[in-house]
Amino acid sequence: MSEDTSGRSGIGDSPNDVTVGEPGLVRIGELSRRVGISDHTLRAWETRYGLLRPHRSSGGFRLYSADDERRVRRMSHLLGRGLSPAEAARVVLGERDEDTVLLRLPPPPENLPPSPENTTTLASAQAAQAGPHGGPHGGPQGGLLGGDAAARSPFHAARDSLTRALDRFNDAGAHGVFDEMLAQFSVEAVLREVVVPFLHTQGERWQNGDISLIQEHFASNVIRGRLAGLARGWASGAGPRAVLACPPGELHDLALMVFGIVLRGGGWRVVFLGADTPIGQIVPALTPTPQLVVIAATNRHRLEAVADDLREMSGAVPISLAGVGASEQFADRVGATYLPDDPVGAAQRILAATR
Repeated sequence: MSEDTSGRSGIGDSPNDVTVGEPGLVRIGELSRRVGISDHTLRAWETRYGLLRPHRSSGGFRLYSADDERRVRRMSHLLGRGLSPAEAARVVLGERDEDTVLLRLPPPPENLPPSPENTTTLASAQAAQAGPHGGPHGGPQGGLLGGDAAARSPFHAARDSLTRALDRFNDAGAHGVFDEMLAQFSVEAVLREVVVPFLHTQGERWQNGDISLIQEHFASNVIRGRLAGLARGWASGAGPRAVLACPPGELHDLALMVFGIVLRGGGWRVVFLGADTPIGQIVPALTPTPQLVVIAATNRHRLEAVADDLREMSGAVPISLAGVGASEQFADRVGATYLPDDPVGAAQRILAATR
């Protein structure tokens, strides 16, 4: 079902009457653009948790204030820390103490038994992106996550629905899956259980000839756009700073984006340089020196080609290497550490070590 982005709706609290164009008030489409969260998700947070408290214009439009924007941004931050939407909303609305809730969060999962849910490493997720260049909503009468898949788990269902939508070049359906999942689960959970396994499976499907080059490009670009929305403002703040990059010739950086989003959720600032970065220019270009540099590659030769740059950089800043092209042996040679975990787990490990 399509959303009415005009702001005409009867949901939520009874808004105050205001004049259209009153300073500081915006309609939901503009709020969505500012915070990088879809209007579908914003409406869900308004109706389920009372997070937004819109005013009503004389013409019947719902208008949102700077306070609404601040609550949304804090909600997004808490989701990135691992809280559920319901618990994050209680904290934002002052019903729960943030420190108390965060202390009760379970530690990042370790030593899990092998399964498709938890064996995708940062390396394999990045390799999965390494394709050649390196019902529209998914279920009959069952909503975005309807059909047979819904009987298994919401994450399985989401991945199946996302796959069907992207295979059919249905970006609206794909974004609908993300909207529904982010309204129910934390950002970390959606990244770990939906995005990373999807990237892994998508790479295998392309290598097996199950999808075309055009389908692979389309899916990668939709996923990239969604991750970019979650990453808005990730270089701001006062926390430690991490620089994320791929060496020259490396074009596959989606898993690195996932890593950065989780790191940002833990309070780090992220400078994302992405694909095809001249490694030797990173540290000289950044003042002050970052607390961490992460380099990811799907091909070991691309890392070998910049071994001297990495070795020199390691004398100035801690470096971590990730991706299929990285290994513990090579990392030792250049004075770096090796990240073997999945993107979410790798970021959580760094966060745990620096708290």
